[in-house]
Amino acid sequence: MYHPVQKDQDLRPSRLGMSSRHRERALTSRAEYRNLQAADNLQDEQFASANRRRHQLSQRRRLLIVNSMKLFDLAGAESDRRFSPYCWRIKLALAHKGLPVETIPWRFTDKEVIAFSGQGRVPVLVDGSQVLFDSWSIATHLEATYPDRPSLFGGEAARTITLFVNMWTDKVLQPGLAPLILSDIFQHIDPKDRDYFRSSREKVFGAALEDVSKDRDMKVKAFRLTLEPLRAALQAQSFLAGAAPAYADFIVFSAFQWARCISPFKLLADDDPVAHWRARMLACFDGLAGRAMGYPV
Repeated sequence: MYHPVQKDQDLRPSRLGMSSRHRERALTSRAEYRNLQAADNLQDEQFASANRRRHQLSQRRRLLIVNSMKLFDLAGAESDRRFSPYCWRIKLALAHKGLPVETIPWRFTDKEVIAFSGQGRVPVLVDGSQVLFDSWSIATHLEATYPDRPSLFGGEAARTITLFVNMWTDKVLQPGLAPLILSDIFQHIDPKDRDYFRSSREKVFGAALEDVSKDRDMKVKAFRLTLEPLRAALQAQSFLAGAAPAYADFIVFSAFQWARCISPFKLLADDDPVAHWRARMLACFDGLAGRAMGYPV
């Protein structure tokens, strides 16, 4: 056991009035104190150095992961016309997470370009050594891999509700919207894609593209009626997720962004709460979606 000694205390034997034994103990205590103080200082420096190394390694790893992100993104005849609703979901999710990504224009018939993913549709995200496809799978990957970034869902309960929104958009909203813009998509895609697009879509709809989009001024009225649940929610709150947007908003908005990027056809009345929400979404992330090539709304 040692006894701390003040630095300005004079421990010279002639000044202590101690016996030889006591003087020896005092000198030993002072030496022990200095040794322990030096050891503490060394440990502090080693701890700080280890923390610096961990931080540097973490930053390097983060930069390697982030800088390696690539997203294959559906494009029209112009490389900047990016219109896939599924790709837009992921671009907005990445912006929400604050994760930069390189987007690579891809066309319908460029199947060999993404053959490495084991399938033939976009989005395809390359995140470091991982290759992911399907927008929902990519979103859940981003949420699990980058938990320190803003959440796409806001918790497990919200994630399960967002899955319902995802399914409703895929099964109801987009199929209702597609006939209104199908002929416009054909006009904007790369010429090399037109035969594939016409044959595949006419097979799905059982009619010529021009017939599918015929009388859309009448058909849009029925489409607007299907938006009543969406409209009611947006009359009660600014975004589907509440006070701020989250992945549920990105899913639904991306359907409207799909139309805006590819078609001049007016889907919504100016006074529709859905139109007001769309305007708020176009302004998110410094106008990411609003700055994209497309038509005025």
